[in-house]
Amino acid sequence: LGSGKTQFACLLSMIPPQYASMLDGVKTEGAFEMDATVKGLYAEKSMPAINALLKAENGRIQYPKLPKSIDDIQIDVKIASPQSASLDAMTIDMSKCTMKIADSPLSATLFLSTPMSDPNIKATLKTALDVASLRDVMPLEKDDKVNGKINADVAIAGHLSTLEKGNYEDFKADGSITIDDLEYATKSVAQVVKIPSAELIFSPKALNLRSFKLMLGDSDISLSGSLENYLAYYLKGKELRGNLKVSSQNLDLSALMPADSTSAADTKVAENKETTETVAATEPIKLPKNIRFDTELDLKKISYGTIVLADTKGHLGLYDQVAYLKGITTRVAGGSVNASGSYDAREPENAAADMKFSLSSLDIPQMAAMFSSVKALAPVASSVSGQVSGSIDLNTRFDKAMEPVYTSMNSKGTLATQGLELKNSGLGQTLGKALGIAALEKDPKVEDLNLSYTITDGKLTVAPTTFKLAGIAAALSGDMNLDGMTLDMLTDLKVPRKMLPESINKTIDNAVSTLTSLGVKASVGETLDIAGIITGPATSPKYSIAYGPDHSPSLGDYLKAETQKAAQKAADQAKAKVEEKVKEESGKLKDKASEALKGIFGKKS
Repeated sequence: LGSGKTQFACLLSMIPPQYASMLDGVKTEGAFEMDATVKGLYAEKSMPAINALLKAENGRIQYPKLPKSIDDIQIDVKIASPQSASLDAMTIDMSKCTMKIADSPLSATLFLSTPMSDPNIKATLKTALDVASLRDVMPLEKDDKVNGKINADVAIAGHLSTLEKGNYEDFKADGSITIDDLEYATKSVAQVVKIPSAELIFSPKALNLRSFKLMLGDSDISLSGSLENYLAYYLKGKELRGNLKVSSQNLDLSALMPADSTSAADTKVAENKETTETVAATEPIKLPKNIRFDTELDLKKISYGTIVLADTKGHLGLYDQVAYLKGITTRVAGGSVNASGSYDAREPENAAADMKFSLSSLDIPQMAAMFSSVKALAPVASSVSGQVSGSIDLNTRFDKAMEPVYTSMNSKGTLATQGLELKNSGLGQTLGKALGIAALEKDPKVEDLNLSYTITDGKLTVAPTTFKLAGIAAALSGDMNLDGMTLDMLTDLKVPRKMLPESINKTIDNAVSTLTSLGVKASVGETLDIAGIITGPATSPKYSIAYGPDHSPSLGDYLKAETQKAAQKAADQAKAKVEEKVKEESGKLKDKASEALKGIFGKKS
């Protein structure tokens, strides 16, 4: 396969067709040559001989209507490998790759031998690029902005085995890449990107990022750290080790998203338009192998949509396809959260998370507004006021669409509330209207709620928990099926009779009087047992009310059942008394008969 020595334009003809339109009207000069042969047997233990050549001489490219060009393009690349059992005898020699980009020089060289057994590499990179000059040689969008300086002077030479043995002084790797006042603005990025300064230092042992400052709109981020074993990772896939410090005063992650090119009206139409198209499923999160990396965070403010975090600190790391959080602390929703745990992506389509959270004084309405998952698991959160504290341990697996596999989910935790009020609560309104208690119907206060829960096999179970609802002693228990988000919850209340309206108390007193008139002693007591039942979908639950410890469907049914139980109890007691009296009299008769018999048979003849 070869082109022979031909015009430089032939090199551009190798560009894929979808990008060919970008070259319309481009002027070229210079010579180009390419030649490649592959000869021999290709098998499991046999590689064919390979020889390849790529050359460009005195090349020049100039786009139409632009004042400057890319000049003095000189490229000389040779690849040679004899037929052998492996590619270890291959050599790659890029002895020359130079050009001038609007008078900014760029040069690079590369030589690689014994790539399989012990890579021997020699490479250089040198440039002093005026980024603003790219506008003079490359077609950019009308409103695109490019500015800044990039300087590079890097040289690497030596065998990889030298580094693996720790003989860093025998391996050459020095130089630096610096960036000054870089600016880039385009429609595909919502904010102007600025890099005021950056410095990357090369050494045999590590790449040292002395500084990297990035500004993205109103956001800023500063990085520093190092990467060790970088050449062994790049050349042979060995473990890459590193550490990074990340700090920011304000980081708006939404600014990283593409600019919205659609009008608000168009967006509304799109939202309302019915379609049968299937939304592409979320891809599993894949993490790279052979990387051990630790990041220390110090972020004053992070925002993403409605989510706002403050004073986020701790460590975020990656260890061979497992990401971990260690000692993460942050302020959110008026309170604070501590987090630690891991995300294991060694099986991307069956990934697993194991997390621990400690919550302190989080404002519940703010949490519901920020996180859709809070509203999904606890829809009531969006209609309450107050704070919550507690601890949560959770582990689960994710399917290939990154949805939790609820049947694999296990969790336990405790949650305690402070200053909790139910706003427009369906439960409170149902109870309040049925019982005629305004304190239940209108934003009832919840006191002393300290609940414990578990999640096992896809079911969330709330352990029986006592608390006060509008000053009324209550107990909460039940469960929720997470797979279908269906509720089966129960709130038992002991309602003081003095809180009940006269009509309900009169009904109760009449039932008691009826029993008394029949000679049955009965008393309902100072409280009435009431149950608030919550069933159905968590997003639109159904509320109902039951009476008494046996959960009768109505007050009448409850009083009827209680009357029957009281009458039956009185009958049982009367029967027991009669049986006891009969037993007593029977005993007396037996005693008299015994004495009489003794008198008769005890006389002497």
